[in-house]
Amino acid sequence: MKWIPSVLLGLAMTSFAAENIVVLKTMKALQFNSKGEAKVLKPYVKLLAGDQLLLPDAAEVQLVWIDSGRHEIWKGPARLKLLNDAAEESNHKPAAQIKTLPAALRSQLGLVGSTLTSIKQMGGIINVRAISESNESQAIADQARQELAADDLAPDLFLLQEQWQAQNWKAVRQTFKRLQLLDPSNTELAAVAAALDKKMKP
Repeated sequence: MKWIPSVLLGLAMTSFAAENIVVLKTMKALQFNSKGEAKVLKPYVKLLAGDQLLLPDAAEVQLVWIDSGRHEIWKGPARLKLLNDAAEESNHKPAAQIKTLPAALRSQLGLVGSTLTSIKQMGGIINVRAISESNESQAIADQARQELAADDLAPDLFLLQEQWQAQNWKAVRQTFKRLQLLDPSNTELAAVAAALDKKMKP
């Protein structure tokens, strides 16, 4: 067998690693880049196993592993290393909450970031039509709300994705309002909601 230097092997494994971890909510959390420099962690980005996060006092982050549905909420102070199936805190501090999301719900969460970008980049005016929300989607979201914290974003982010795919713009706008109440400091949500309002025809 041909010998492959371990450094090159490590780089190859990293390049093929899936971005399987999604940030649902972040407040004051920082992400370390490859140079060890900290930058502000943005919501809805996808992360890799091996990425590291820093949570100062009063910071918070909600993470979901799409494949397994593992849902973790962390509050600062904490320093996290993301593994393939969980986050590891440098001082062995436990997560504030650990849940497992149902497959039907988590399958949509990894798409939220690209959906928000698409909404911002849409051109023209949107005609609002009366479309009923899927009863199945609503039932999944309602069940998740019973199992998660009251301010958890996962159920509404799931609904937002379902409504976007159905082009149910009236419901999309209502879900944005709920999300902004749950996460009022989220500038990304505010920017997309404002862009949508400009495009929607009364």
